[in-house]
Amino acid sequence: MSESEIKGYVEFPGKIPTKYEILDTLCAAKEQFVSGNELAVIHNISRTAVWKNIQALIDEGFPIQTANRKGYMLTAATDIISPGKIIERLSTTCIGRTILYTPCTSSTNDDAKLIADSAKGGTLLIAETQTGGKGRLGRRWESPLGGIFMSFILKPRISPSRIPGLALIVGYCIAKTVGEMFNIPTQVKWPNDVLANGRKIAGILCEMRAELDSVSHVIVGVGINANVEASSMPHEIREKSSSIREELGQSVDRNCLVAAILNSFEPLYSEFLDLGLGAFLPRVEGMLAYKGQPVVIQNVTLGPKTCWHGVLLGLDSEGRLVLSGPDYGQMAFPAGDLSLRIDGK
Repeated sequence: MSESEIKGYVEFPGKIPTKYEILDTLCAAKEQFVSGNELAVIHNISRTAVWKNIQALIDEGFPIQTANRKGYMLTAATDIISPGKIIERLSTTCIGRTILYTPCTSSTNDDAKLIADSAKGGTLLIAETQTGGKGRLGRRWESPLGGIFMSFILKPRISPSRIPGLALIVGYCIAKTVGEMFNIPTQVKWPNDVLANGRKIAGILCEMRAELDSVSHVIVGVGINANVEASSMPHEIREKSSSIREELGQSVDRNCLVAAILNSFEPLYSEFLDLGLGAFLPRVEGMLAYKGQPVVIQNVTLGPKTCWHGVLLGLDSEGRLVLSGPDYGQMAFPAGDLSLRIDGK
């Protein structure tokens, strides 16, 4: 992969820039000052080099406080994404074995597109923040500090027609992992969201490049509100959105969570390739939000007049949402430009 194509990223495993080693040291100090002399000794560099690396981290947006005779302190109460710590916890053979990290980018999905043809399948791109994150239907995905913003590149040898089911598998994986790790009730909201206690904590965006009968690559973008505070969410989505931190009342280790999701996803992905979506339907439907409830499906492109009211019955073998309504009996809806909500809300 070309450095010019993906400028600003650091590849792991690989030589770790000194500034990120210093960042790990400050993070481990847990909001305590570390002197410049200590950092110089730990990292075997000069005091001047310490200062230059600290300035580089500050320029990248990390909240580091400096004080005469005290040194430097990472002031944010959140943890820092550490690709090395993620890799240490992996049990995968492919997914996440190469990680490209940057403190901030416009969109990890857009960056992944630049290298998808040459990158290994399973390569993960991850950022502390995004300035132009996007969700399904072209919606903006807010990406404040404390979230998980990542994209992984997959190269499945399957028909393009099977790819829409992949978002459901990823959503199921995230919902199951978060629910089991933190003992909070999670659900999969068709076609690509994860809810905790009825509010959105994660979204998935799958983008594919394919020929008529073969897939070149799929980029799976994932955004998770991990340690995001409610106050940092835009007012218009705050009522319907949450974070793991808000649900638990405390921060979580994002590196552990990313590793757990990747470890859970790899065998599910392998099963999906071998057996198809049908093998997952009972598991996905067991976590499906709004099942048995009255809902509304709306075509967001054509406007509010193009909507269907009915009871959500479940999913068909292709991952389409099945509704039952008095005007049309039973109907299956592909994801497309459709949105789903509880009727009356």
